[in-house]
Amino acid sequence: MPCVSDYGPDPAELRRSQEAIAKREKEARLIKATLCGILRVLEVPYDQGKIFELVDWKEAGVKRSDAEAWWNKHKMEDDLRRAKEAAEAHKKEIKKNALSKLTPEERAVLGL
Repeated sequence: MPCVSDYGPDPAELRRSQEAIAKREKEARLIKATLCGILRVLEVPYDQGKIFELVDWKEAGVKRSDAEAWWNKHKMEDDLRRAKEAAEAHKKEIKKNALSKLTPEERAVLGL
């Protein structure tokens, strides 16, 4: 008789794994939002060095370089997301402006 594992991952284990990933992603967003908020209050956007100088890295159990790498990765992801959102908004505005110039007859011909 074949082993149960021959049929793929255990659905319960897969669900727990997905939940753990979702929890870590949520925690990362929380940490990132908190750090951004602190930086805004200090009026030093994206200068994590000011905050990271205050951290007791030995107590935290992580290396400062790991935290900086994590922050820089997330900062880059945010910058890319914002650029993509801005490009999409720009496209929508162009489309809206172009469509506003069409007559009702032209819109009907185009199927709009």
